[in-house]
Amino acid sequence: MKGLTKISLDETMVSDLSPLADMAELQILTLGNTPVSDISAVAGMTQLKKLDLANTQVQNVEPISELPNLQTLYLGGTWVERVRSLIHLDSLITLDIGNTAIDSIIPFKKNTSLEYLGLQNTNVVWLKPIENLTALTRLDISNTRVSEIPWLSSLVNLKRLNMQGTAVSDLTPLVGLPALAIVSANNGIKPLQLGPVAKLREQGVRVIDD
Repeated sequence: MKGLTKISLDETMVSDLSPLADMAELQILTLGNTPVSDISAVAGMTQLKKLDLANTQVQNVEPISELPNLQTLYLGGTWVERVRSLIHLDSLITLDIGNTAIDSIIPFKKNTSLEYLGLQNTNVVWLKPIENLTALTRLDISNTRVSEIPWLSSLVNLKRLNMQGTAVSDLTPLVGLPALAIVSANNGIKPLQLGPVAKLREQGVRVIDD
């Protein structure tokens, strides 16, 4: 199996990754919807560019910190609670960590290459750590505990924002963002302030609020 660059084991019953530990040339590994919990074997896969662990039983993501070339990481629906070990993944472009128990995104503040960040259905409250992630084009904070978004005013490349199911009512920080195209803002919690919504629509942004 040495020499393989891609392995897809999605929706299988695989749980032991130790047979893959020597596959140093692997670039893509997908394990979504499997009973995998121990990912220590991936630590030596230093050429990995994509790792999909969505809907697995993974809790400890420390081995991922050894993957300097990782660009795409799916952790949605896992048992992950702490993400400090992801802080040095400088090549990361896509990160989905929605539907987990995380409540802090401070470790992501240095992941300035991120273009997509999925935080949906988490306990995240504070978005300040992402104010310098100016490469972001898509951000999903739907069904989180976020109630204010002043830090998003610096995200000049942001195209799509999903904030459904949050308590955010003031969209003023989004007004004037040059790339913004779609904002999903129907929340059913607090009514949106009409002034900023009108301004966004005037600049051609599609605001979905119903």
